[in-house]
Amino acid sequence: MTFRRSCLALSLLAAASCGGDGGSSAPAVVDFDVPRNPNLGTSTWPIFHRDSYAQHSSDLRGVEGGGTITVDLVPTPGLPVFTFFDASGDILVVAKTLARPNLVKIDRATLTVVDSIELPGGGVFGGAYGFLDAMDRAVVANGTLVQRLDTAGDTLTVQATVDLASSLAPGETLAGIMPTYAGQLVFVGDFGTVGYLAQALDGAPLDVLQFPGEAVDNGMTTDETGGIYLVTSAKLRRLEIDGGGSLVERWSYDVGAPYATPRPGRLGIGSGTTPALIMDDMVTVADDEETMNLRVVRRQTDLGGAPREVCKVPIFDHPGTTDNAIVVAGRTLIIEENLIGQRGVARFDIVGDSCQRTWVSDVLGPNCVPTLSKPSELVYVYTYDEPNDVWGLSGLDLETGETRFYQPSGEGIGYDSRYAAVTVGPDQRIYIGSVSGLLVFADAP
Repeated sequence: MTFRRSCLALSLLAAASCGGDGGSSAPAVVDFDVPRNPNLGTSTWPIFHRDSYAQHSSDLRGVEGGGTITVDLVPTPGLPVFTFFDASGDILVVAKTLARPNLVKIDRATLTVVDSIELPGGGVFGGAYGFLDAMDRAVVANGTLVQRLDTAGDTLTVQATVDLASSLAPGETLAGIMPTYAGQLVFVGDFGTVGYLAQALDGAPLDVLQFPGEAVDNGMTTDETGGIYLVTSAKLRRLEIDGGGSLVERWSYDVGAPYATPRPGRLGIGSGTTPALIMDDMVTVADDEETMNLRVVRRQTDLGGAPREVCKVPIFDHPGTTDNAIVVAGRTLIIEENLIGQRGVARFDIVGDSCQRTWVSDVLGPNCVPTLSKPSELVYVYTYDEPNDVWGLSGLDLETGETRFYQPSGEGIGYDSRYAAVTVGPDQRIYIGSVSGLLVFADAP
């Protein structure tokens, strides 16, 4: 069953933003095509942050807000954290409850639930950081289990299960899994265990590394050179599977993590961002220092004498932290403020070897993963009108940061996004999870 509401989008002529530093116009977004991972599905969004680089941006148009915007709500058994699309365009979401997640298939044409299956196990991040493989099968990590599920047709069925309990630390649960470009399945546990499995999911891990005393609260990224990028509560690392099949660390980089307990608005400590890869040579995370810095580092193993760090710059002019991914398009980065009591979304551009803040919007996006549509030139943030307890979708101008439209979705906790990701669909619609289910925004014809 879906519920629909419709009203005129609020087109705002005045900016709810601060202009770019120095008042200059924004640099053009650099074109860059992420090399396709052949072990991911061929759809427009087959993995948690869209691609193996975790850029969480889209080459497709999204909602543009020139007139009426419709809002549909698809009730789901839990909060849909990430929205995936299969090769036919149908929707798969991991919907999390306090007990355990569910994998849910939704018909995109009718916005009705086709099937739902409960995933055994638990953990804060269980099931969320999964993907659709090249055969459109869902691969998820939950509790101590890695499972592959057939998603074709009207019934979701488990095809393979591997229990990793003996490879994890006592009490550890899986935080995520993703494929390398060579096809291995790399998994990570929330206590810092990293390992990999054969693509067939037919046996025990082929190798395991452990980083005792370090927590993992984010997903991983991989690149075509064999790099596996992982951020823990202490360090950003590049790992690789060497010629002998061993999982090895190639370099590590300290991430600012001065707090022993999560700050207000955070689920963990240290960086709250999945490492996002930039162009063919950089990787970025945000740290958890008081002012929160954007950190960009070179990701190659051999730097040829260049420093590892490209830049470390404060993101906002006030205290900050974030628990959501940095959006990347070319050399353009979008970062959201999540520290309770603060607000803001910032755009940065890497110019040469410097990271320049282009604009800051003062919208309040307390807990969503934003995204952007490059052809629509809009940054989508799920925002909160705190005085009126109303949630809604804001479209920020990519060049200026001005709010081009705002569409309310609903009032109260039922419309809270709770760290769900905003996704651009294959149909010019925007998808975002909420406590009540999957919200779907569309420009009316």
